[in-house]
Amino acid sequence: REMEVKIISSELASFKGEWLKIWDVLPVGLHIIFALDPASADAESAETNDTDFNALTVLGKKGLDIYLLDYITIRGVDPDELVAKFFEMFFRWKPKELVTESINFQRILAWYFKQEMKNRRVYIPVIEIKQERRKKSDRIIQAFTVNGLAPYGHFHIRAGMTEFIADFTSWGPSITMHDDLLDSVSIGIRRLMGLLGDYLDGEYEEVQSDEDEEEDPEFRRPANAGCP
Repeated sequence: REMEVKIISSELASFKGEWLKIWDVLPVGLHIIFALDPASADAESAETNDTDFNALTVLGKKGLDIYLLDYITIRGVDPDELVAKFFEMFFRWKPKELVTESINFQRILAWYFKQEMKNRRVYIPVIEIKQERRKKSDRIIQAFTVNGLAPYGHFHIRAGMTEFIADFTSWGPSITMHDDLLDSVSIGIRRLMGLLGDYLDGEYEEVQSDEDEEEDPEFRRPANAGCP
């Protein structure tokens, strides 16, 4: 996956590597969610090396800060491997919900996740996003720059997340590359920032307000917080 990333001129890339802050110890009280950018079913008819990736990310929010906790990328649209990884990450992070697009195959995949959770007696809300009219590139840029999130040092990643760093520092609207991981993260950020209200299928409660979070000076280190 990393070998496919091309070296891009900094003038063409939308984001700067120095915007990314590295977390080592996480604050207690993070509101944690899953975000999923499913592979397009149409990609199955493309050449094998050019198919889309399923990108599943775990993000947490505390105050003004958002943390990228974990992620996986899996090529193709076979749901079985993705669901297996989902439950591995679920028991590691205990997210409050899964937010995903719900268009065509994505809607079928959301249904598949719900059925598997029912079978395994694991229940979290699956928040489905209706199709947005804006370009994907506009959504990605909005997510990382809203309220100065990344430019002002409020977006945190773990050291060693080389795949994400490569994508983040190489991506731009005019650059042809896989953006599944960035799109998944952008979905999670926009959900945590309360920017998806007009695009949700059905009625859902908004994420917990930071004002309601109990301040806790202690910190914790997650177990097995590795990332492929």
